[in-house]
Amino acid sequence: MKRFLLIIITFLATSIALPVSTWAESDTQAIEQGNKEVEIALRGNVLRIVGANGMDVKIYNLAGVCVMAFKVEGNDRHYDLNLRKGCYIVKVGTTARKVFVK
Repeated sequence: MKRFLLIIITFLATSIALPVSTWAESDTQAIEQGNKEVEIALRGNVLRIVGANGMDVKIYNLAGVCVMAFKVEGNDRHYDLNLRKGCYIVKVGTTARKVFVK
């Protein structure tokens, strides 16, 4: 009887966990596909954005304050940023990257 109950409990525990892991994997794939569309790179104080024509760009400091915002006009653009040294979050459409200004 104990063995039968142990088998039932094990079966129920494993069957409940499977849908949760499948759901998480599908969300991860959607995020990865979104990140492939836009390239964000920073070299020195120059920000390069590729594949974001017409999208809004917002740059946040680590406190969450928007320090700069503009619209991308072109497929491959370079922007000279006048930001102090530090870490910033660059958000282009739904893609976000952490960049360091040196």
